[in-house]
Amino acid sequence: MPVVKLGQIAEVKQGLATGDNDAYLFQNPAARGTYRSIDDYHQFLLTDADLTRIQVDNALRLSVIEHGISTDDPRSDRYFSGRYIVRHDKGGESDVETGWLPNYYVETNYYIDWSEWAVNRIKTLLASNGRPASRFQNTSYYFVKGIDYSQTGIYCPTFRANSSAVFNTEATSIFSLVNEDALLALLCSKMNRFFIKNFIDNTVHASADKLKETAVVGSFDENGLSVKVAQIIAKQKVNPRYDYASHEQIEIDRLVYEACGLNTDDIQEVETWYARRYPKLAGAQARNRVSLRAAQATSSAPLETETNA
Repeated sequence: MPVVKLGQIAEVKQGLATGDNDAYLFQNPAARGTYRSIDDYHQFLLTDADLTRIQVDNALRLSVIEHGISTDDPRSDRYFSGRYIVRHDKGGESDVETGWLPNYYVETNYYIDWSEWAVNRIKTLLASNGRPASRFQNTSYYFVKGIDYSQTGIYCPTFRANSSAVFNTEATSIFSLVNEDALLALLCSKMNRFFIKNFIDNTVHASADKLKETAVVGSFDENGLSVKVAQIIAKQKVNPRYDYASHEQIEIDRLVYEACGLNTDDIQEVETWYARRYPKLAGAQARNRVSLRAAQATSSAPLETETNA
């Protein structure tokens, strides 16, 4: 069974640190934070078609990264009818009371001004000590499809498809040539969490350098994992808090256990460790499954008919 380190098949990169978030960032009103509401700036938000145009044209992508988006020159390739705000991946919050982790797909709650003015200021603004205020780093990976992960928190790391725009230091990203959905499934599996927390970093952190050390099984059911991930993401786009842990995640974990060659005792060890490490999360997920089975049993039971006493 071939096993490689994640760092051998993927690049793990930290994103942008603006040095002055309040000047550039926007957020959905219900999200955590005090940035400007995107509701007041929706007309300036790049569309999916705009983002696709940037992503498929590498010369344009690099120019947008380096110089920003033109807001007033229709002759420029970097002009998008006055739109200049793009999605900004910035981590995700858990909801353990319902047994939900921000894995697979989470619509971003944050956005960033990527106008020429903003990009120039991010690159040139100095702190009080005379040093650059920002970290304009790993820019060649901006506007590229990848996998974001949260590297700090009790339930980190969590992994999800990025928004293919600009990512923050708190949404460190993974870029790989292997099947992205299959890799996402492996990373979101209980087996991977067990490995990371027991052998890589058992703290509340999972830094980029340490994550590169996590093991990835080289032989697995790529199609089976990809199909399950596609199903989860499709449902999450309709219901952001879709309970994937009680549905597709069970089969994903089974496929990963199988790929890793775990026997029944090994699997029980991983499952027991998970319940012990995350009691509230595991408890909520277990209750959800019990409720689901009860609902399924009720819906499939034959209808009772009246009888005469």
